[in-house]
Formats: sequence, C-alpha cells, structure tokens
Amino acid sequence: MNQDFARIERYLYQYNNYLVGLKNMKRYYESLYPRVTATYDDVGGGSTGAFTYKSQTEDIALKRMEKEFENLKAQIDEYELIIGSIDEALKHLDKTKRKFVELRYFQRVDMDMIASKLKYANKRSVYSIRDKVEDELIVSLKILLSMSS
Repeated sequence: MNQDFARIERYLYQYNNYLVGLKNMKRYYESLYPRVTATYDDVGGGSTGAFTYKSQTEDIALKRMEKEFENLKAQIDEYELIIGSIDEALKHLDKTKRKFVELRYFQRVDMDMIASKLKYANKRSVYSIRDKVEDELIVSLKILLSMSS
C-alpha cells in the first residue's frame, strides 16, 4: 500500500471523530465568545474612540483569551478543511466506491462483510475496489498530506 494513502486512511478512519470534535469545539467557542467584551468609550466625540481596560491584569487576561480564541478558531478551521475535503472527494466517487469508503472507514467493517454487503462473491473483488478508491483519493485528498497529522 502507498504510504501517502496510509496517511489518508488515518483521516478517513477518524472522520466521525472529526465531526464530533468540530461540533464540540464550535459549541465551546460559542459558549465563551459572548462573555468576552471590552468597554468602548467615546473619546472627544466624532468617530474616534478607544478601548479601555480596567487594569493590567484584565489586559493580560483578555490577551490570553484572545490567543485561546485564535488557537481554537485555527483548530476549527483545520477540522472543517478535513471534513469538507473528505465530503467533496466522496461526492466524486461512484456509488460502489463511496459505499466501500463508508463501510470500511466510517463503520470499520471488515473486508469479508463488505464483500457480502456489496454482493461480491469474495473479498478479492473488494480489494480491487479498494485499489481504485486509493488511486482516486490520493489525488482528491492530496491536501490532507500537506497537513501535520
């Protein structure tokens, strides 16, 4: 098996966990965000103004929270890229290949059971489908290879 595809398979096996992780990160992000506010005072009228903080401690705390939000947003963006890339790649597989991916990677079904569910006489035919899936996903999910895993 191609080493690049082995890396892609790790993303495919974790697909459902990425979905749950994304949902949880977004929930956490949204629960924190409304509580982060700064005071905005009008200084001198017109359209100018300035953010004011009550103390240096508050300033430090807000900067830490801002950094936490940036890190969380970067993780959310990464998960969205992974999930979106996989979803888009699956749209371009034919029905049999897409079903193979869903069974093998998302539901973790063994090759004998996949052969049965796809109505193939033996798992050798399923390995042929797997090889075709590999060829296609190596191209369509190449972006995942550039990400740290």
